[in-house]
Amino acid sequence: MDPAVLSKFAIFRRAALPTDAVSGLSPEGEGLDSELSKVYELSGYYPAYVRQLARLSNARRYFVIPAYGR
Repeated sequence: MDPAVLSKFAIFRRAALPTDAVSGLSPEGEGLDSELSKVYELSGYYPAYVRQLARLSNARRYFVIPAYGR
């Protein structure tokens, strides 16, 4: 990703953690790429910069997934 974006958001300045992995989806084949393109009309994303933002007590997880449109 562009260094200007990385420096602007603290979430991208920290190293990826195991909790940043999106369970049930993989970046290959019918994984996250496919899901994002269907739902959000995106052509791709930056898997190395996926970060978990929060995990609620009901186990719901929220992520930031930097991506680019078609």
